[in-house]
Amino acid sequence: MPEEVATVRWDDQDHFVTLQGGRIESRPHDNGPDYHTHLSEVSQVALADLRPALAAADRDRLGKGALDRTYIAVARDDDSSSSEPPWVRASRSIASERNFWLDAQGDLLVSFEVLDPKTFDFDDVALLLESIFEAKDVELVKFYAFPNGDFGAFGHLTLELLLSGGGTVGSVWQLTEDIEQMLRSDAVSLESALGLYALIKLGYVEQLLGRRESSYFDAKSEGYGLAVDSGKFELCLDVAAFANSGHPGLIAIGLTTDKDGANQDVVRCVTGWRPGSFNVDAYRSVLRQGIFPPVHDVLVDVVPYEGKELLLLLVPRQDEALHPFLVKGSMDSRGKLNKTSFTIPFRHDDTKQYMSIEAVHEMLSLGFSLRSANRRVD
Repeated sequence: MPEEVATVRWDDQDHFVTLQGGRIESRPHDNGPDYHTHLSEVSQVALADLRPALAAADRDRLGKGALDRTYIAVARDDDSSSSEPPWVRASRSIASERNFWLDAQGDLLVSFEVLDPKTFDFDDVALLLESIFEAKDVELVKFYAFPNGDFGAFGHLTLELLLSGGGTVGSVWQLTEDIEQMLRSDAVSLESALGLYALIKLGYVEQLLGRRESSYFDAKSEGYGLAVDSGKFELCLDVAAFANSGHPGLIAIGLTTDKDGANQDVVRCVTGWRPGSFNVDAYRSVLRQGIFPPVHDVLVDVVPYEGKELLLLLVPRQDEALHPFLVKGSMDSRGKLNKTSFTIPFRHDDTKQYMSIEAVHEMLSLGFSLRSANRRVD
């Protein structure tokens, strides 16, 4: 049987109740009018279940002299081993909370803070996040900027997002963490796919010069040539390889590379392409059709730079339960696509490699063994 998705509601004693796999946990509202919990307790709670639970709690509060909105504050589990000073740890703890509630129209919102952001400018933030919001069916409804010294020990941003799509509390948390990594000054760097994406979106493309390709970054001078099967296949291989890597990856098209002394590809020039060269819808269509299971929330984004355009493909970290991602087909020795087979690519350092037949057999054998064991238990 598939694992039961966690649900959430309030019981008759105004206790917050979560149900998962038949287990019920109930906690009183002993911390003021809002419920505070840790991410591990409610990560699997579906947004579709959270909406009616919050609506019921709001109705119960009417006429009782309490706040007319119920907030759920979700925080990451405490890290007692942190070496940060207590006042820093406390500030970061507050900033790590995500507050969920319903607005007057019954729409589900989440708010969170970003400490020490790279920019306090709304236009910069909107530019950075527009593609993520579109892919996730999320809307930025409020934006507050508190530069250093205006409020608290850190300069920070407060964002409120309207959650129109599906998913879980955990998937929203991952989204907000990705946003934090793109906006925070100590995270926006060349050491992650999200950081590279943010720098390029903000116009700092020249910071890629001299940058080696890596386990999370692939630079290409030209597009994939989607008019032919080989181009479609290569695109799916590159995206699936990052999806199988366990961390985000970025493909940037419009960058010229050459080999350095260690025989690694290094970005030497930002060439770009004339405006209109990239058909974003065609890239998305090829990825939907060519990879199984589908790679979730790949951002395909055209970025202008000095009168030309770059194409960025940002592959988010994927749910491990979906691994491995298979590319439909394989190339024979003549360069022809065999559509009756499949290929399992993965990213290793700055190269794309493929799962061997021995590894595929081991994986399938383990799956068959687990299924047989479950049948005996049943």
